[in-house]
Amino acid sequence: MPDILVGWFLEANGSGKGGPCPICLPWGGRTAFLSEFAANPGLPPLHWNCYCDVLPVTSEDNAKDVQDAVEAQNDWLDSQGFNDIPRGETATEKLDFVRRRTDLLRQAADKMRNGDFG
Repeated sequence: MPDILVGWFLEANGSGKGGPCPICLPWGGRTAFLSEFAANPGLPPLHWNCYCDVLPVTSEDNAKDVQDAVEAQNDWLDSQGFNDIPRGETATEKLDFVRRRTDLLRQAADKMRNGDFG
């Protein structure tokens, strides 16, 4: 039997500009089931240019697995110094900041797809 989508796990991590925005903050770090969205407008991503992670959940058991995988991914990003990359002052330094963080996010996404985080 194919998996049936029952909700999303939302990791409200924002854009690196001090954390998640007020729209995403209440949803962060928990599973939002489809029934909740019936009473609330919009589906994830919750707004334009949202940087938060939104992962599908197919059962209540899967919700815990997804949450554990996201935590493992965040731990890996921390171990790689993701939040320690200097933002820079000049345009070149700022571009380097974006490139380095984007590279780490791509590596983390590949690891997530390969099941390296659980």
